[in-house]
Amino acid sequence: MNKKVISIALIFITILIAGCTHNQAYKGQQVKDFRSNIMNEYKDITGLNISYSSHSIDFKYTLKPDYNEEAVKPIFTATREFIQSNNFQTEFFAAFFSKYYNGVNTQKVYPKTYITFEIKDNKTKTYIFFASNYETTYDSSKENIITNYRDWYYRNPDGSDIKLE
Repeated sequence: MNKKVISIALIFITILIAGCTHNQAYKGQQVKDFRSNIMNEYKDITGLNISYSSHSIDFKYTLKPDYNEEAVKPIFTATREFIQSNNFQTEFFAAFFSKYYNGVNTQKVYPKTYITFEIKDNKTKTYIFFASNYETTYDSSKENIITNYRDWYYRNPDGSDIKLE
């Protein structure tokens, strides 16, 4: 009987953890305007999902199978500039911190940001770019230098990361 109780408890904990870490769509006015503008400007985009969780902000683009590779760079650049803008930072983090740190007197941790491009053809191709808001790996025991998502990386298919210039 103890094994049954332990098994049920483990299942409950797994469900609880999974339920607490799912991404939620972010629908602030600036995001709505950005989505509309970028999808109108770049016809290779078929979808854009913007979501967040306690540990990440995700901009997930879906591109046409016959997309123009040259279009990825300006879409990435426009998205990065939007993420770094004072207006987005103010609007998003007011909502983010009120949700995850509402009234809690702890050090607030900024999430990583991901810009992902997915192309569904005969096989799915995914291009992942990401940035942290900290100069070094976050450490709760010290003062962390905030960089406004300055340093971006590309994740190679082999899992290695390349810093973008």
